[in-house]
Amino acid sequence: MNLNGYPVRISDTAGIRESSDTIEQEGVELALEQIRESNLNLLLIDVNDVEFKFDEKKIVPKDANKFTKINSTAMTDRTVILLNKSDTLNLSEQYNLKDFEFEWAGANYKIFEVLSCKENR
Repeated sequence: MNLNGYPVRISDTAGIRESSDTIEQEGVELALEQIRESNLNLLLIDVNDVEFKFDEKKIVPKDANKFTKINSTAMTDRTVILLNKSDTLNLSEQYNLKDFEFEWAGANYKIFEVLSCKENR
């Protein structure tokens, strides 16, 4: 793809997660390889997999084991975090989730955008 004169290649990889399935493990390893070679990575996080610490404006995994593969390979300064399925939340309008940070492995990462693919927003 050409984006304003810049060559762009978009890859939709396997989800990064632990699995006992050999084929899925291979897909995860291929995804991590793509991440290492990329200039920019989009990390899509389901809002149902995180908890909100409203007083601290932090978002943390509900189950850390689900995020064990998301390590220093996946979380770099080239990683943009997108929260998906915002339509499933019942949050007061007073909370702008883009002001929150995703807390993982002792570091905080800015939330770039909050999405709802279902509602096309």
